[in-house]
Amino acid sequence: MPASPLQNPPHVDVQVNLEVADVVKASCALFARRARYAIGAYCLLLVMVLLLLEAPEHLRTVPLTVLRPLAISLILLPAFLFAWVYWNTRSQFARAGKAARTLRYRFCSDALDVHSDSRGGFLPWFAIHQAIETKSSFLLFLSPHEHYLVPKRCFRAPSEISTVRELLQQVIGRKAVLRA
Repeated sequence: MPASPLQNPPHVDVQVNLEVADVVKASCALFARRARYAIGAYCLLLVMVLLLLEAPEHLRTVPLTVLRPLAISLILLPAFLFAWVYWNTRSQFARAGKAARTLRYRFCSDALDVHSDSRGGFLPWFAIHQAIETKSSFLLFLSPHEHYLVPKRCFRAPSEISTVRELLQQVIGRKAVLRA
């Protein structure tokens, strides 16, 4: 006998007005999640270069004329990457206009309803490739490189965040990477 449908299936309505900070935070969190080994290798390389700079002359295998610019480049690399993400996001926001940044989401047990001023519709849960929860948002991936961003600041109450978390766990299962 099939399970009876819920009398009042849970749903959460969220009005999202994306800001540059939302996108930058999500980008940084996603980068930290996906590039853990690269970040570890970068840190190891930076420590090795800094230790070589402090090593006595007879133990140094690389000349200072190479080590100093390398150390400066490695130290400035994170700032450069962050600035590039920030300026790129700002320029995309300027080109897209306000209408492209305003979305309405309805999280239901059978689908995700997404609407903006220019488009909208139901997205069945099986179409979600993956869902990732970061400290400040939910990222709902349609493909490995295309996603919806739902900042947690847009929820009206913490209970709505918990409801969405439970719903994602229920309908997506192992494809949902959620915070405890």
